[in-house]
Amino acid sequence: MNTEFDIQENKDNSKITLLNADAVEFVNQRDRLKLELQAFLTPYSPKEYIEHKIDIFLTEDKKSGFGVTLKHELVSLFSLEAKRGPKLVQLAIEKGVTHLTCIGDKLLVLYKNAGFEIAKAEAWNPDYAPKYWNYEKFGSPKVFTMVLPGKYNPEIEHPTILP
Repeated sequence: MNTEFDIQENKDNSKITLLNADAVEFVNQRDRLKLELQAFLTPYSPKEYIEHKIDIFLTEDKKSGFGVTLKHELVSLFSLEAKRGPKLVQLAIEKGVTHLTCIGDKLLVLYKNAGFEIAKAEAWNPDYAPKYWNYEKFGSPKVFTMVLPGKYNPEIEHPTILP
């Protein structure tokens, strides 16, 4: 199913179409991010996306995308284009996302502005630091579990834990 939405930041106000994505193509596009930014994403392999039946989406230009787990968790939201984050989060909500985990205040603000609330805030644990984490640039931020009030049901849904 294709979904069209306006990216207001586009100079020509063109519509961008969101498409269901092939896992290999999704990972190839996601991994075009700088390594220090990839560290903010859980590095699922194409096989993990498929095995865990994660719905994955790319924009038609293949510069942005995200995944939605069977438990309605937002995973792997990325964009190679600046300023698409708010629109992508709104689209993810339309696709059924009710919760997520993020690192740091910048992402916290992005998701709070979309209506998510903090369910849990954890101190940084260097034992679980992502590969390529840039301490000099990003320090040791908090890790937030966030939920969408009125949509998230903890009796049914809980954060996805993949090996």
